[in-house]
Amino acid sequence: MEPQTTYQNLIDAIIDIEEDAQYRDPGKAFVQLLSEYFFATETSENKAIAGFICQLPVPDQITKLPTLLKITPEDIKPFLETESINQSLCARIMLQPAYLSFAYPHHSPSFSKMPPEIKGEIIQSIKQRNQSILTAFEKLQQDIKATKERNIKALIALILKNVHLKTGMPFTKLSEPVSQLIEKNFNFCNEIFIASNKQISEINDDTKIKNILKSLFIIKKFDELTEMSQVFKSEARRFIRRTQRILQ
Repeated sequence: MEPQTTYQNLIDAIIDIEEDAQYRDPGKAFVQLLSEYFFATETSENKAIAGFICQLPVPDQITKLPTLLKITPEDIKPFLETESINQSLCARIMLQPAYLSFAYPHHSPSFSKMPPEIKGEIIQSIKQRNQSILTAFEKLQQDIKATKERNIKALIALILKNVHLKTGMPFTKLSEPVSQLIEKNFNFCNEIFIASNKQISEINDDTKIKNILKSLFIIKKFDELTEMSQVFKSEARRFIRRTQRILQ
């Protein structure tokens, strides 16, 4: 079984977890992140794996942080790039009998008893998962930096890109650059987005949203415009929440 190699939107996963009062403690939040995000597929299908992950000790570098949003690649790297691969964070999970019985049901759930080719596959999977987690935390800090620096025009452009990805609606032939269309429809475009009341009101303006959507996409039905407007507002809420949380 190949591990997930790309983790998207770690920043949102952390915010989701830390909004739950029972995970305000960074240690509890971290094991929950491992369970429901980095190993979500496995734990959703095998509760024994989830149970083991929840008992993992959490490094002091993480438990002392005020929030998991502060985890840097340097904080997490020592637990992913260990001298022995068997001591790495993912190996401690993926070499457990509960995990091996789930991932390799046709073999004995003991690494030492696995055929050599399966052992090699497992070690490679562990390395890939460790690297994927490190990459996710690198991307986390990039996303936080981008959130602090993004102006309203760039934010709206990003939201529109995500609307296209989520709906699959085709673009129309544009007579002018997207940035100019955004500037014609929205105010405060060059302001850094800090989720102020006036900025939130601006990017949630239903008339402006529908106008920009009709300018960019081939929309033939009223229902399509309504759906795209809802996706736009959903994406806007996600970035508003990100910004509010990061600027706390």
